[in-house]
Amino acid sequence: MTRDNRGSTLITVIVAIAFVTILTSIILSTTAMNMSMKGIDRKVKDDFYYAEKGLNDVYTGVGQYAAKRVGKRYDDAFKEIGATYATAVEADAAYRQNFLTDIYTEYSGATLSDRIGKLNPFIVSSLPARLKSVKVTSADAAKYRDKNGNDSSLSDAVAVVIPNVTVTATDKDDFRSVIKSDIVIQCPTVDFLGTNAEITDYSLIACQGVYFTEGAGGSKYIDVNGDLYGGVHPAASTTDEQILNSATYQVYGGINVYNSVVNLKSNQIVSKGDINISGSGSELNIGSNEMVSSVPGVWFDTMRTVKGAASPKVTVRANMYALNDLELNANGSDVRLLGGYDYY
Repeated sequence: MTRDNRGSTLITVIVAIAFVTILTSIILSTTAMNMSMKGIDRKVKDDFYYAEKGLNDVYTGVGQYAAKRVGKRYDDAFKEIGATYATAVEADAAYRQNFLTDIYTEYSGATLSDRIGKLNPFIVSSLPARLKSVKVTSADAAKYRDKNGNDSSLSDAVAVVIPNVTVTATDKDDFRSVIKSDIVIQCPTVDFLGTNAEITDYSLIACQGVYFTEGAGGSKYIDVNGDLYGGVHPAASTTDEQILNSATYQVYGGINVYNSVVNLKSNQIVSKGDINISGSGSELNIGSNEMVSSVPGVWFDTMRTVKGAASPKVTVRANMYALNDLELNANGSDVRLLGGYDYY
């Protein structure tokens, strides 16, 4: 009997091709799976970052609201020192309690809908095309917290916490990323005329403007030895014109020199409005000829010599910080700036 090996090579080739085909299929399948996993990973990360951005938007929005309430409650308490509050300590306690109450009231809604309704508007609405939504999906009612981080009553509270603020980012493939965090709002520390308060260096603070004019008996020389702040006046009025004894004087607000010689020996001169020099024989001297350790600063909107003033003079030995400009509207204006001048 004889053996015939014809056809064995063909079988070997078929087996090899099958093996390579299977191996190729495994490689392609693994590659496709890796690509899919990378795509999913990218989507998950993108969703997470957008969820985190949404939480940051909420955090920023709550912070902006808190900043407004801080300013309001500080102003309320500061105005009542010496009236409603006998001491700065009492004013500080009232400021803190009123601020924390505002935050607690704003974010302690009785229902989930109330609470997320306060937070969702803070999220910036612009989203990439593949995202379906980024929104607050849960938040617990606000609570008072004491200095040890425990829940407390208002009397012991130093902060308000909005617990478990949950932001969910959902894309069009219904992949979701969820991020959760507490938002803690602490009451900022302020100094109501304490030993470190710079306000005690001010010799004159006028919320509706400072008006230097010729005094009784024709005295026209005025010295200010201390810092100075002038606010703004809402509009010109007959009363102001009568005070300044001139029917043609225009009230600008800020700091005004009229028919007088004013020497400001101050480290800080702040005008929320303008600095105006008008009338006859008016002079404004800022700073000193003497050597000093620091150069005074002057902050203002516009400094101007007013049209119709008679040869007004201004000498400034200080650094000036202008929001707007320097205007020489009067004939014969003599303005000397012997320090820095920055325009914003």
